[in-house]
Amino acid sequence: MTIKPQNVLLFGWLIFVALYGVSCARQSSPNGGPKDETPPSVLEAEPGLNAINFIGDKIILKFSEYVKLNSIEQELNISPHTTELPTIFLRGKKLIVKLPKKLTANTTYAYNFGNAIGDLAENNKAENLTYVFSTGPYIDSLKVTGKVTDAATGKGKAEAKVFLYNASSDSLIFKATPTYLTTTKKDGTFEFKYLPNLNFKIAALSETNNNNVYDFATEQIAFYSNNIEPTDSNLINLLMYSPEVTKTWNYEALKDSGIFTITNKGYDSINIKTLTDSTDLVYYNYNFLEDSLLAYFTSLKKTAAFLVFEKDSLLDTIRITNKAEVELKDTFKLTAYGIENKFHFNANNKLILQSKYPIKKIDPKQISILADSLAIDNISYFVNDAQKNLLQFYGEFDTTKNYTFQLGFGAITNMFNKVNSADTINLKPLTNTDFTSLNISLLNPDSTLTYFAQLYAGQSKLLATQVLDSFKTTFAPLQSGEYRLKIVEDKNGNGKWDNGRYMLRQPERIFVAGDKPFSINKGIEHNIELEVNSK
Repeated sequence: MTIKPQNVLLFGWLIFVALYGVSCARQSSPNGGPKDETPPSVLEAEPGLNAINFIGDKIILKFSEYVKLNSIEQELNISPHTTELPTIFLRGKKLIVKLPKKLTANTTYAYNFGNAIGDLAENNKAENLTYVFSTGPYIDSLKVTGKVTDAATGKGKAEAKVFLYNASSDSLIFKATPTYLTTTKKDGTFEFKYLPNLNFKIAALSETNNNNVYDFATEQIAFYSNNIEPTDSNLINLLMYSPEVTKTWNYEALKDSGIFTITNKGYDSINIKTLTDSTDLVYYNYNFLEDSLLAYFTSLKKTAAFLVFEKDSLLDTIRITNKAEVELKDTFKLTAYGIENKFHFNANNKLILQSKYPIKKIDPKQISILADSLAIDNISYFVNDAQKNLLQFYGEFDTTKNYTFQLGFGAITNMFNKVNSADTINLKPLTNTDFTSLNISLLNPDSTLTYFAQLYAGQSKLLATQVLDSFKTTFAPLQSGEYRLKIVEDKNGNGKWDNGRYMLRQPERIFVAGDKPFSINKGIEHNIELEVNSK
């Protein structure tokens, strides 16, 4: 077939028109164009925003663009709180909310959509979009603001649920669902809006089952002892705590070691006594920092029994079945209780050597102490009464000299009548420049209360607890490292933190120095001023 020149021109023109039309039909942003970051907005509302004397059965919101819903069931917060949820769906650019059948007369309702509504293209969120209407002649406009703080850490509690109840309600969070509900922000703050001029009771929960009811020991709780009024401009502070658990203790017998341990939770202290002659209990020591008791015995037959007491109150009887006799090496060694191959002395100028087992006796003839290779006699030593596995050397140490502790064979005899092997321990005292001090002072404390400070190594190892004298204290000497500091408001002066009991007492407040451990360096005195405002 022959194509004429004029037909060729016409065919090319038709191809150009077709391609141009296809290009124009593509609705896409030009390459390199700005990204849409504008959230959708409400153009029209039916009924109008802040409508009064509402009698309808649905709400219609028309948006500036097509939108989509993101986790509407979790994001939607209806005030007052209701268990009868609306039906929500999209039709074009409209969001339609079909309301529950029954609305309470003369009540202001607020539908907060959280981050549920986003545009179709980029999912830009219409954050905290709220539609408010009233079934009465006016919109309630009062509010309550506050903060939920974790009593054990002193930090704001994120994503805790805060509840308002009618002040005339007796069942509260044990049986009833709340009248108003909101969730705390990352810093623990919260806000209720559009409240009527009524008295309320307020509480907060940290829960996982989302039933909005306090399930006792499985959940944390916070409460406010008095009724609150929305007209009150004061910030409501709620202290959240874990309820007191049943006091518990357990034990572990370590076979072949001559030791067993008891750990407890909730008891001030625990002690034990032997019930039969099936064992020879030599010594036990209670560790208050770790809530544990360490008991030593020289012999333990196949069965043994111990009575466990808290002070003078009998708790229970431990019965141990042991499969092996205690087997120990004939000799042992002592180690320096300090830093690497050095030691430091405290205010009493004492060096500590430690044995795994309690020390039964010392032979002074087998102990020699040298300073720069010269024998000295101005250092005394004794076994610690509280922890009998510690041998303390006490005296004036010269920090410019190297010390040698010569322990001859049999210098130390332990509870199993085993003796130490001959050993030489070389140590050099550390000077004040190897350490630092941490000075603590409180700002705006309650002058009627006592406070005590707890110093932790890293995140969780408790090093020391000290009462603040005139709202000040000093921790020293300290090594370089990372520490955490807690200040406890000791309302009853018992020297320990007391938990809360619902409607009976608030947990004692704890103030934390910073969100993370802080670093201190040797040779530099460190100072911390901590705000403990009583409000």
